[in-house]
Amino acid sequence: MKKAILVIVIALLMGGGGWYFGLHQTNGEIAREHVAFWTELTRSSGEDIVSFTNYYGLAAYQGDMVSLIESGLQSANPVVRWLAAYEIIEYTSTPSAPRLRAAVARLNDDPVEEVKQAARLAMSFIDGNYKYHSRVKAAVDNTFYIYYRYHGAQYNDGQVWIVKNDKVSILEEVEGSIYNLHLSFDSNLIAVNYGGRTWGALSLINVTSGTITDVLPWIFLESQGIEIFGTHPRTDPYVVFREWGQDSSQMLLYYAYHTSDYERMYGHAVYDVATNKVLRATAPRLQTDVIIIDKTALDWK
Repeated sequence: MKKAILVIVIALLMGGGGWYFGLHQTNGEIAREHVAFWTELTRSSGEDIVSFTNYYGLAAYQGDMVSLIESGLQSANPVVRWLAAYEIIEYTSTPSAPRLRAAVARLNDDPVEEVKQAARLAMSFIDGNYKYHSRVKAAVDNTFYIYYRYHGAQYNDGQVWIVKNDKVSILEEVEGSIYNLHLSFDSNLIAVNYGGRTWGALSLINVTSGTITDVLPWIFLESQGIEIFGTHPRTDPYVVFREWGQDSSQMLLYYAYHTSDYERMYGHAVYDVATNKVLRATAPRLQTDVIIIDKTALDWK
């Protein structure tokens, strides 16, 4: 009799998952929990990937994240499938990678392009083929790769990721959304363009030291008598990377801002990496549909 009871208890503990003196959930309860979580996470965006913004909501989940990802990959909502596929990248070097690789493979031909691309990127990372996506930047010697997630959305989570020695980690987390990443010719510097709806900024990551520097041309411009901020409440400043100098010691930048009359002014500047200073800049001009880069005036070759 005791043996029979023991067998029943073991069966209840192992089967279906779930019963353990009220402490463990059944598979059905876990599934409903997953659905409820994904539904709440995508409440504001619905099925529109472009409008999704609740990236930090994933961190609120307290259960088995791998199981949550697997359920998300099977969701009818493309936003959920897209999110789940991108989340897999964080598990590239974990024991769960093969399991997740098999689960995401079903999205290889997903009818939604953004979901398909996210799934293929996740699979390529697990397979060690980091060059798959056009927005993954490779070091000159292929010793590391940098990227940011959530392509297809209007905004993203502002995280710059690096894959080095098959390990995935965050290099920088900016306030805003990443627009683009630009590796220097020697692969030691990363120019990170980021911002929001009405502003754009630029930071510089030194891959070797890990230091992060804000690139601020405004100090130089105002020292030249060009009033950028003043008392105008809606300057909406933009700094955009244009190109690296041949030896990676300098950058060509685009800058723009609004005057008190709400006219958009722009210009270009040469930035020196070693001193973290703008060396020279063109005077601002009214921005029209055509943007002119006067490289001769900047002595930029």
